[in-house]
Amino acid sequence: MPCFVRRWTAREGHEPQLGHALVDAHEAFVAKSTRLMEGLLYRERGAGREFFGVAVYDRPDAVDSPEPSGLLASLDPITGAHAERGTDSLEMDPLFDLTTIGRPSPHGLAGVLVAAPGKAVALTGLLIGLACEIQHRLALSRLLVGRAAYTRSRFFVLLSSPTRIDLDDDLRSSLGREHVGTLRPLLSAPPRWYALDPVWQYFRRETSSWRGPQLQAARDLRERAS
Repeated sequence: MPCFVRRWTAREGHEPQLGHALVDAHEAFVAKSTRLMEGLLYRERGAGREFFGVAVYDRPDAVDSPEPSGLLASLDPITGAHAERGTDSLEMDPLFDLTTIGRPSPHGLAGVLVAAPGKAVALTGLLIGLACEIQHRLALSRLLVGRAAYTRSRFFVLLSSPTRIDLDDDLRSSLGREHVGTLRPLLSAPPRWYALDPVWQYFRRETSSWRGPQLQAARDLRERAS
């Protein structure tokens, strides 16, 4: 199933407006979508300025349908109004995909990795192996490892958990240091890791959506400021 990832960096002071507008755009899209299987929106923990969006469609030919372009068209003016920058919607080939449908998990983590020249195949195998190991160690609701469909050297990791993820402690742990050390020779630059809070999730199989506490807090702040 095709998967698309997008990232936004909010303008300073525009974090609530960006989160609110992204959720509204995705909910409006879901109401008329026939191909979207899963939609996820996350915000960097600690009232950060980074937002991540993930969309998973049900069939490979959905890439050529008007639906993805329709969502992107609705996101472009939001990006222009509330974001310092936004990445293009990056199509990912899923390498490892674990989803447990149920109540959305309140904690998330994302990683962006770029393979060194000639190391993409080796990095692919290593990330799949690490994903298999992690799924047995942790009780996860979501674990996605994807590789960019066109550049083939960019990788994206998304993890959702019902228990709190302490990114700094995890990276400093003996297991974290081991994983970082194994990855380092295969990367062109240090990986970027983000601790995330979910703001909206949708699973078509349940035909339900969920608004997380971070979005409600953002709306409360906007109301008090008005």
